[in-house]
Amino acid sequence: MVIKLSSHTSPGWVNFWEVPSHSKPSQAYIVAQRANGNYGCNCPRWKFHQDVECKHIQDVRRWMIAPSLFKAHAQITSPDKLKKILNAFSAIELD
Repeated sequence: MVIKLSSHTSPGWVNFWEVPSHSKPSQAYIVAQRANGNYGCNCPRWKFHQDVECKHIQDVRRWMIAPSLFKAHAQITSPDKLKKILNAFSAIELD
C-alpha cells in the first residue's frame, strides 16, 4: 500500500509517501519528491546508491499512474508524523 502523506513544501521537498518495505512489511520507508521532479527515499538502498531508483520510488511512480491497482490509500495529516518525515529529509541533498 502506498500512502500519500502530504503535499507540503519543506527545504526543497514538496511531496511525501509512505511505502512498506518489500522484505519487512511491518516496516515502511518514506519517499519524497522535489519540486524539480527528483525523488529520494530513506531506505538504505537509495541512501547508498542514489544513481538507481529503489523499489519504493518505483512503487510511488506506479501508484501515481494507476492508484486503483494498489490497496486503498489515505492522506495522513498528523503534524508529528510530518515533522519526523521533514527532519529525515532535511539532511538529504540531491543534485
